[in-house]
Amino acid sequence: MIKRLCPLLGMIFLWSAFARTQDIVFPKGETIRYELDRDAAPVVQTALSLFEGDLDKVLGASLQKSSKSESGKLIIHTLNGNESHKTMASKHEAFRIEVKGGKLHVTGSDANGTAYGIMELSRLLGVSPWVWWADSTPDRREEWVIQAGFLTEQAPAVLYRGLFINDEDWGINPWSWKNYEPSDQKGRMGPKTYQAVFELMLRLRANIIWPAMHEVTVPFFFVEGNREMADRYGITIGTSHCEPLQRSTPIEWPTAGVGEYDYVNNAEKVCAFWEERVKEVAGSNNYFTIGMRGVHDGKMQGAQTIEEQKTVLERVFKDQRNLIKKYIHSDVTAVPQVFIPYKEVLDIYRSGLNVPDDVTLMWCDDNYGYMRSLPNKQEQARSGGNGLYYHISYWGRPHDYLWLATTSPALIRTELERAYNHDVQQIWIFNVGDIKPGEYLLEYCMDLAWDKELLFQRDSNMHLRKWLFREFGEEMAGRLVPLWNSYYALSYERRPEFLGNTRTEERSEPVYNIVKDLPWSDRKVTERLERCDALEKEIRDLSQHVREANQAQWFQLVEYPMRSLCAMNRKMLGAQLARHGKAAWHVSTGAFEEIVTLTERYNSMLDGKWRYMMDYKPRELPVFMAVDTTQTSLPLPEPAGKSWKISSSNGEFSSSAYVVKELGYSREALALQEGDTFSATLPRSSDALTVTLAFVPIHPAGNGRLEVALNVEGERPGYISFETYDRSEEWKNNVLRNQALRTIVLPPSSKERTITIQALTPGIILDEVIVRST
Repeated sequence: MIKRLCPLLGMIFLWSAFARTQDIVFPKGETIRYELDRDAAPVVQTALSLFEGDLDKVLGASLQKSSKSESGKLIIHTLNGNESHKTMASKHEAFRIEVKGGKLHVTGSDANGTAYGIMELSRLLGVSPWVWWADSTPDRREEWVIQAGFLTEQAPAVLYRGLFINDEDWGINPWSWKNYEPSDQKGRMGPKTYQAVFELMLRLRANIIWPAMHEVTVPFFFVEGNREMADRYGITIGTSHCEPLQRSTPIEWPTAGVGEYDYVNNAEKVCAFWEERVKEVAGSNNYFTIGMRGVHDGKMQGAQTIEEQKTVLERVFKDQRNLIKKYIHSDVTAVPQVFIPYKEVLDIYRSGLNVPDDVTLMWCDDNYGYMRSLPNKQEQARSGGNGLYYHISYWGRPHDYLWLATTSPALIRTELERAYNHDVQQIWIFNVGDIKPGEYLLEYCMDLAWDKELLFQRDSNMHLRKWLFREFGEEMAGRLVPLWNSYYALSYERRPEFLGNTRTEERSEPVYNIVKDLPWSDRKVTERLERCDALEKEIRDLSQHVREANQAQWFQLVEYPMRSLCAMNRKMLGAQLARHGKAAWHVSTGAFEEIVTLTERYNSMLDGKWRYMMDYKPRELPVFMAVDTTQTSLPLPEPAGKSWKISSSNGEFSSSAYVVKELGYSREALALQEGDTFSATLPRSSDALTVTLAFVPIHPAGNGRLEVALNVEGERPGYISFETYDRSEEWKNNVLRNQALRTIVLPPSSKERTITIQALTPGIILDEVIVRST
């Protein structure tokens, strides 16, 4: 028996040794030889340089280009659509990484695809995209092994994926010109700053930017070297909804424009203003915004009615496209262009505006994460395709949220999936404010735009866990996921910026400038504060176990946002209790001081690397200030009777409906397709029952309705709709609390009754049913 086993064991040993020889091994300190196309694009060269820096951080290794007589261990090649890998070559920005013939091959369908493939090597090496932007320190290794047979091929789900640096007045702008790239010119964000931004984008596989454009910022194209830096990193430049033809209108018109920014009465001067920039940017990668609004975020001048504005816009389209045809390409349909029906422009578009078919339509959220509209079948068929503009940071009514990044990942994924299913697949732009502290949400958005499978993965925790594992290791990831869920749950119920019960830009209602009680009971406030205390205790405990090398990364990505969220709740809700004599004022005042201290720590760590980046009081809104220690004799609301909550786990629903984990107050919101039903049992009650249906406050895909049928045993069936209109009072309340509410009253009953809710329109998401005896 032993004699028979010996040859077999020998074969296994030889096979193991052979398999190991087929692995690609990069030992510590090696000079890695590589082969590269002679005509490799600048973005490929840039990616190689970044990868070499990453190799040095992890292995102390370097790269050296092979000579003609030597073969390389790493083979990098770009197809450019004309070679044997026909399937991949036809794709936009795709790449393939493969161990083959004892070599590591990185092949891209085009230059950006090759660059993304190289950056994928950095990820495989263990280097986070946040290696610089969040000081994510990679572990050192003795060797790096890529196993024999390794193969990955990837291509983007969305063609253009990018970010909008916006509302930069209190973060990235002062950080740039006062600290990172000091300048005597106030507000200058130059090529060193944008190089850092573009490196992050390359690592995140983002390929388009809308540069910072507030009045405090020197325009992107005014700063020498900015455009050239974008070219080096393969970045396409676009502009926001109020910056047509690459002109940063809010900043540039006051200095470069002549007369009024009015196409009705000053078309010649306005057109000349646009023409100058179109000539300037010829030769670079551009995605031109066409159309016209006011100088900044407001409606156009000179045209009053919707019909007048429609007529002017169609004339604007014609003149702008003639400029593109004259200076960029004789076939104007070959040049990427986008029209953005944002805010009041959506009403103009819906009135029958004729937008050229090759122009991308960009659909916008309502600034709070809910898509306002999505394309119908005819719009989906447009040759220019469809895009979206989505906020994870916002300045405006009913209230800003510029401080912390708190949008629910489950909501983001749900709305982006809905958009993708409506063929919104050409361009996705995310308003990310100052980038920091929105690191995780930015990467999640970029990954959703890249990976179609992830987009349809309805448990957002799976991505969060992988992200935390990469940044902090397996054990820490397991402990952090429920803490992040708590962070997002608290924020979904009320963002930290909304805790003062104030509003912005409500000029006719000065009461909204005064911090006051939320309509919450003593019990609800106390329970929320207990949740915050538990969250903060866990974070403080975990902070003791973070390695010294990862302390700065931990503070930026975890400790600052979580502890700041908890402190803001203690500040505002502690003050609410103190006003009624139910808590001491030092709870609130101490929390304010803690926020100040945490922010000072953020701006001073790492020898001031991030000085001026973090501001705890953007726009100096009332909610950010220390709370006035004034008592009140008015009582807190105390709801009478018993209450019950019903959610998806307490009822039965159609097989085509599905639960969205971590969405809603219930954290298990139920997505109902048209015709789907949800049924649950109501309790017996000798009193009347108030039944409140709480929905996720989405908008209908078109200009239609959101409607359900309601049937309660023993009662007449009813119909409920809950769509809202832009900036209505109901919409404001909906986005502040993240629920759309509808209430009915049922008579007493000695029997249990079944309540059934049926979706009569697409897109219904039921959060919970709240039942209260009266």
